[in-house]
Amino acid sequence: MAIPQGSTGKLAQITVEKKAVIEPFVDAIQGAEFLGIRPRRLLELVRAGRLPGHPIGQGRRKTWRFRLSELAEAMAVEKAMPGANGQGIIDNGSPRQPNRRN
Repeated sequence: MAIPQGSTGKLAQITVEKKAVIEPFVDAIQGAEFLGIRPRRLLELVRAGRLPGHPIGQGRRKTWRFRLSELAEAMAVEKAMPGANGQGIIDNGSPRQPNRRN
């Protein structure tokens, strides 16, 4: 590649601009796979405001998209400062009540 020369015969300075790499959005399936949970659980956490997500659409039903870097950052922050109940964002507890004997 030839380097352009200025009118004085000196080599012109070439400035190389760094192009910003735009991270693509992923759907709930890919985001959940990244976190090791089910897509439904990911959507529950996003709707509750516990994980970042980007809704698409204005109606009642929205399509959600995610950036893996934002999900990873949210998990790192939560790991450093767990919730008041000692559990992280993704708890392993069952939503059902344990069976009780009378």
